[in-house]
Amino acid sequence: MLRTVGYTDSGNFRALDNLQKFVIDVSLVYCGWEQCDPGHRFGPNKRFTYVLHMVEGGKGVFEMNGQSYYLEKGDAFLIPAGREAWYEADHEDPWAYRWIGFEGIDAEVCCARAGFTLKNPVRKITCLNAAEWCIEGMMKNPQDLPENKVRRNGLLQILFGELIADYRKLCIERGELPPEYKTGSVYVERAVEYINENYSKHLTINELADMIGVNRSYLATNFKKCMGCSPQEYLINVRVEQAKSLLYKTNTQISEVASKVGYQDPLAFSKIFKRKTGYSPTEYKEAKSSVVFRKVKGEYIGVHL
Repeated sequence: MLRTVGYTDSGNFRALDNLQKFVIDVSLVYCGWEQCDPGHRFGPNKRFTYVLHMVEGGKGVFEMNGQSYYLEKGDAFLIPAGREAWYEADHEDPWAYRWIGFEGIDAEVCCARAGFTLKNPVRKITCLNAAEWCIEGMMKNPQDLPENKVRRNGLLQILFGELIADYRKLCIERGELPPEYKTGSVYVERAVEYINENYSKHLTINELADMIGVNRSYLATNFKKCMGCSPQEYLINVRVEQAKSLLYKTNTQISEVASKVGYQDPLAFSKIFKRKTGYSPTEYKEAKSSVVFRKVKGEYIGVHL
């Protein structure tokens, strides 16, 4: 059951109340637009971040996990962090697309709510105009100033809001329940909140289920439906995202990073980190150079890592 928000409109007074605290940890790393040359190919490679492309025109092919997708205007495709993929413009009708690269604890959650998962990384979208407006707005604020960081990330969240609303509409048209109305979603939300707040502690899924008040099997089944992954995998994702932030933004030793994100064994942490990102913590720590915006032909264009 969804929370009820209070709205008052009495002519000379309008207000919202009973709003639930809602913070999304997702940050823009790069973005851009390109009209590709015929046959232009990118990859195969792996990214540090999640990358979402939205096709504005033309055609191309995208391949990930051994699956090929032939795409055209209105298609969007997600490449999760650490996953090898490649894509190529059609030789006769090359595509134009916009992209956003992002990371954060809630990156996977945002993608799932917008209809993109590892199992289903491609879908049709109807909010291309909103994507254009948001990404153009991001690129119009290229300077590395505090206010521009807020503006760019604000536009990223607006774009995700549009994508999530677009997916809800698609679900309803298919006769499916939107993610937030699915049975057990309230327990999933509680689980996500608890994991986000307690990822640095020793945490088992049995303890998580007991804390929420459901059995492990029920939580795991509904978590998978709503989030596209198991609670354990989500916990690992949160820990890895936090570790990436510490490795990238601080000089914290790898053993200390492991401890801060809930791993007492640095070796176990390193193995999990490489499995999720494709890079060892040391390799990731050394790769501290990333260009978010580059000036090309008088315009600022987001550059892929």
